[in-house]
Amino acid sequence: MATGARVTQDEALRAAAARLAAAGVPEARLKAEWWLADRLGCPRLELTLRRAEPLPETVRIGMESDVRRLERHEPLEYVLGWMDFCGRRFVVNRNVLIPRPETEELAGRALGERDRWAAVADSGKPCAADIGTGSGCLAVTLAATADVRVLAVDASAAALSVARENAARHGVARRIHFHHGDLLSGGAARPRLSLVVANLPYIPTAEMAQLEPHVRDYEPPSALDGGADGLTLVRRLIPQAAVKLRPGGRLWLEMAEDQGARILACLREGPWREATVHDDLYGRPRFVSATLASQPTTNNQQLTTNNHSRP
Repeated sequence: MATGARVTQDEALRAAAARLAAAGVPEARLKAEWWLADRLGCPRLELTLRRAEPLPETVRIGMESDVRRLERHEPLEYVLGWMDFCGRRFVVNRNVLIPRPETEELAGRALGERDRWAAVADSGKPCAADIGTGSGCLAVTLAATADVRVLAVDASAAALSVARENAARHGVARRIHFHHGDLLSGGAARPRLSLVVANLPYIPTAEMAQLEPHVRDYEPPSALDGGADGLTLVRRLIPQAAVKLRPGGRLWLEMAEDQGARILACLREGPWREATVHDDLYGRPRFVSATLASQPTTNNQQLTTNNHSRP
């Protein structure tokens, strides 16, 4: 497309889609549509009605830069600067992991039993913690949906800055305490918690190089790399959660498909009951939940290998 040429919106869309397809970008046409709709400030499905309209000069000026980023397999969400999660729009950039649909399921499952974990609070609002908060999508969703105070923890100061921005955008900043720290170590949680949710890094280090380019080359490695077997941080969090949770409090973790048995083994070593592996909507083992016991329980009472229930 020649610089300064007067083009229609449809011509711009087709040119962008062709360039992305030539670069091997998956779903090239769909990504071009989302990009153009965002830059025009209209719903994606409205593009057909506007196809003959001239491309605004402001969009034309930024098109080359945007399409070049997409050609290099930079995630569309980073180019647009946002991602929808549980019906809310969140700011995202290269300092934070892009929220996945599975994490929306995690939020739905935790919120679906809020009457249960809220009941263990002594008085006032229950306290929940989102460990490895990243963009703050889980923390903000909890604070905006349930009557709960939230602790949002991340080891990355840059990620916490994004999470704070998202909390402010959704009007829940006063209900969230942001903590720059290492999981639940030290004084990260006071008072004690009713719920802990975490989508920690769970990709084994050896598999990092095999990730798709749009993940490997752009998303923060610290939000992906889970150590030798993917469970380095999960193993550390489980005993910390046992100290910070109230008896009867709930723990919810997101995981890779093959990690359920190893996480259950970790829980077997602590004061947990009702530990269960849950499938996601595609039938893949994706989550583990457990309840902090108020008194010791035997292992055969404590652990369940699978649960095909849906949120």
